[in-house]
Amino acid sequence: MQPTSSGSSLINSDKKIIGQLYGLYWCADIQCDNPVAQIVAYGKFSVSWTGSDTPIPAKDNRRKLQPWLDPNNTETVWNGLCVPSAVYFTNKTVATNTTITSCGTINIQNVKVLKGAKLILEAEGEVNIIGDFEVEIGAEFEIR
Repeated sequence: MQPTSSGSSLINSDKKIIGQLYGLYWCADIQCDNPVAQIVAYGKFSVSWTGSDTPIPAKDNRRKLQPWLDPNNTETVWNGLCVPSAVYFTNKTVATNTTITSCGTINIQNVKVLKGAKLILEAEGEVNIIGDFEVEIGAEFEIR
């Protein structure tokens, strides 16, 4: 196995981690058709959570994520943490339905929402219109 970014996340469309990079192999290490190709192996997150069926000493939890991330074994799904920051949405023409999300502030400048389009701003902080902002008749604009 070659040095890699083992542990980097494999994320689904719901922004949930479903796997992680397990390793990178050269075909010289395992059998494959192309002797110069690399194979990237991803592990299933649920297997890493429980440590798989590999026999290991009972006190050796290094191969399991659960004792480190959820020692009381109480969680089934964890939503990611959102770090507050400012989002700048500038110099844009919105022609389709668009949602901008921020854990902090959203700053709008020089934005035009065209007829038939909808712009949704989801901010845990403030929404600031700091420059030109136009919503055409027949367009929609919503702040959540």
